[in-house]
Amino acid sequence: MWGKILAGATIASTLVLTACGGGGSSDSKQAGGTANNKSTAYFVDNAVIGLRYKCGADADFQLTGEQGILSCAAGETVSFYVGDLLLGEVTMAAGTSFVTPLSLATSAAGIDENMVANIARLLISIDVDQDPDNGIQIDPATHLDTGLTLDFTLDSASFETAVSPVLTALTQGLDSGPFTLVSADDAEEHLVFGLYLANAGYYEGVINRAPGVTSKMAFLVSRFGAAYGVNLSAEGMYAAAAFDEGSGAYELFEDTDYFKIDGDTGATLLLDVSVGNGQVVSVGEDEYPNFTATRQISYDPLMNVALLEAFNELLPVAIDLKGNEDYFVLDNDAIGGMFYGAWEGSTPNAEDPSKHTTYWFINYADVVSAKDGVLKLIALSTNGYLVEVTADFTGEEPVITSDWRQLHEGDSGSTSSYIANYEYPDEESDSEPVEEPVLLNAPVKSGASGFKQKAEASSGYWH
Repeated sequence: MWGKILAGATIASTLVLTACGGGGSSDSKQAGGTANNKSTAYFVDNAVIGLRYKCGADADFQLTGEQGILSCAAGETVSFYVGDLLLGEVTMAAGTSFVTPLSLATSAAGIDENMVANIARLLISIDVDQDPDNGIQIDPATHLDTGLTLDFTLDSASFETAVSPVLTALTQGLDSGPFTLVSADDAEEHLVFGLYLANAGYYEGVINRAPGVTSKMAFLVSRFGAAYGVNLSAEGMYAAAAFDEGSGAYELFEDTDYFKIDGDTGATLLLDVSVGNGQVVSVGEDEYPNFTATRQISYDPLMNVALLEAFNELLPVAIDLKGNEDYFVLDNDAIGGMFYGAWEGSTPNAEDPSKHTTYWFINYADVVSAKDGVLKLIALSTNGYLVEVTADFTGEEPVITSDWRQLHEGDSGSTSSYIANYEYPDEESDSEPVEEPVLLNAPVKSGASGFKQKAEASSGYWH
């Protein structure tokens, strides 16, 4: 199974090691960042909190913090440990965003599939509450100097035998210890979520159509491998970009060959793209068109489910962007691989509606963060409205503020005007209704109902 998941070793090393090597954005909303020559990142297989690491061979041990965050000087070799047991090393670079078990198992020679699987299995197995859905929390008492060694390159059966005394030594002093090794299937599920997260976020870029001829693009890559967005077509239409209907989730370990530009214009193009280093880049043989898009906003690994539930009680939420009651509506209509989505009647008209394409009214949103009483979302519509929503639940009543931009037309603004539990107007029309397309048949939990079930099963945080 791991051989199938980790197929395409060369591409995978680009995807994860370079993602570890820099987000590529100086925007403060980017997960990785630099301060005083320090580079910050998240360690994720879901978020891993309390993992030992040190910045250089002679440095003191530190522990990964909330959300799995760590910080080292750019250029330093970072070593990760459980007790005195070395898991692996990576080199930090300015703008580092995410480190995963795959990062530790990737070298110039490629990926060691056994090492990826075995690191993931050990980390999940030492989770103090044995519930990795709320993050992997390593108890400080686990970090013992056992003097034992462990070869993470062993095959699955050999590793299960070798790790048993190590796992017992590390966890026998914990409540409910000693712990047993989780299955490879469970480890795979959580690793895949971590790899999707490492590339998730809001991206902006430029399409090069011919020498000196360019147009803008923007898209969301979700926590579940979906990607939806917009671009300005060569004819100036407000086109759909990223994934097409039913195209499937983002390819984790090879180039994705169904990334569209100029969607719904009658001249849709599908391009091959690669992912890594906080960028999505076209890689086809043709010189034009081509594009590079860079991540501007990334997502926290963990979310407080109570905040999502509180926000869901307000849905549909109609945001009056321009004060003219032409609302941008956040709803939980099922759009595969996205937390929130809405269909017809949910998006304001552009200033020039003649540039709309067929499904201009669709919008979709993902969760940027949910912590400390505040939920942050990023939403995008097919006709180019980008809306950053902050829902503050710390007071007696929720306060929702929204900053927005019309990506194609340049308008922007802020508003705190919204209607909770919005009722869509009944509009009679002589025209035929527009059929709702199936945007993505995602292989992971897709649509509002799947997210809701996952949230209800969680004790408080989930990935």
